[in-house]
Amino acid sequence: MPSILAYFETTEAAQKVKKILENKGIETLQIDRISEVPTENTGGYNNPINNASSLAALTNTGGSGLAGDVGPLLSASPASSGYGGDRVGSRNILLTIVTSEDRIEECVNIIKKHKGFV
Repeated sequence: MPSILAYFETTEAAQKVKKILENKGIETLQIDRISEVPTENTGGYNNPINNASSLAALTNTGGSGLAGDVGPLLSASPASSGYGGDRVGSRNILLTIVTSEDRIEECVNIIKKHKGFV
């Protein structure tokens, strides 16, 4: 069966669409939050030269790290550098829908009607 990946700005919007689709008989749906970088500590102390916990700790928080080894990813983000014009990661709620081929268009229309991105 085909699947649809729909992105939303809020959990509430994704939950609303999920409920609508469930009421229409779509059974396989899942909501997840996605991120460019891990949100939990992925490693230990990794910088013996300047005692910074991560590169992002130096550029974003002045020395207190966020999640271990993700510093280079965070500091390379357009949000850190100032080069980004759009909001970074604004559609970080993912609604995954598994349905039959004949229901795809119906699902996509509902998603778009509720400001989802497919």
